[in-house]
Amino acid sequence: MRYFKRIMAVIVIEMIVILLAFMLFTNSYGQLSGPGSLVVAAILIGGQVIYYCLNVRRLHDLNKDETLAYILLGLGLISALSSSDVFDMSAFERLSYCVETLGSLYLLFAPGTHGENNYGADPLG
Repeated sequence: MRYFKRIMAVIVIEMIVILLAFMLFTNSYGQLSGPGSLVVAAILIGGQVIYYCLNVRRLHDLNKDETLAYILLGLGLISALSSSDVFDMSAFERLSYCVETLGSLYLLFAPGTHGENNYGADPLG
């Protein structure tokens, strides 16, 4: 549940900051300007770093190494760059979203290990 709350907090903060960026950097046609796209990309990339850290903590709770976190980070960066109109990589987007969704669902619903594991004591006691 801690993992879910932290992920949701990051999502809400990202959404608020991106909304502010859209309010500041849209032109008269309602489109995001060039600098606005870079600001949104920077926000999304910064969010991916936070997600990576949270995913590593969750994987360690599951007694797993960081491999899935690296995969999710790479796919998240692809999604962040393509959704901010910096790069157009629509061919990868669908596959990226599917793998990201499956990996995130695994991290969300997999039961943590009870007691100590290779990464330390049980944080919940």
